[in-house]
Amino acid sequence: MGYTHYWIRPVEIDKEIFKTIKEEMEIAIERLPVVIGNGAGDEKFKPENDCVIFNGYSDDDSHEPFYFPQKGASVELYTDRPFNEKRVLEFCKTGKKPYDLVVMVCLLIAKWHLKSDISISSDGDSKDWETGFNAYKWIFGEDRLAALKAYISLSDDDDFDFLKEEGGNH
Repeated sequence: MGYTHYWIRPVEIDKEIFKTIKEEMEIAIERLPVVIGNGAGDEKFKPENDCVIFNGYSDDDSHEPFYFPQKGASVELYTDRPFNEKRVLEFCKTGKKPYDLVVMVCLLIAKWHLKSDISISSDGDSKDWETGFNAYKWIFGEDRLAALKAYISLSDDDDFDFLKEEGGNH
C-alpha cells in the first residue's frame, strides 16, 4: 500500500479548537523547509476556510493529499455523500516524499490539541518520526515537545505504539 499515516478523529471538532489547530498547522506549513502544494499538488498551498488540505508540490513531490477539516470526512470529497458517523478513520499516503515531514508535524499538532480524541498510527517507526518530532520542537519548543511526548507515553490512547514500547525515549 505504501508508506502511510493514519488517524481516527471526531467527524466534527469544536470550532475554537479547530481554529487553533488550523493556525498552527499553517504556521508549520510556512516555517518548515518543504515546498507545499494544494491538495492536488499542482499549485502552491493556499489556506482554505474550513480545512487544512495540502500535498507535496509538483508531480515528483506529491502523492496523496493531507485533509483535515473542522467538520466532515475525506469520503465526502470523493463521493458527494454526507458522512454520518461520529468518528472517522483518515489516512495520508506520502510515500516518504518531502511533505511527509509536514504531515507528521500537523498530526502532532492535532494530538497536542485533541489529546485522546485523536488516535494516530503510522507505517513509520521511531526513526521515521524522529524528524517530525525534531521539527515540532523547532517550531513549538522543547517544553511543549516534552509535554506532548509525556502525554503520549503515559496515556491509554491507542496510538504511537513505538513511543510506548520505548518508554517514551527517542
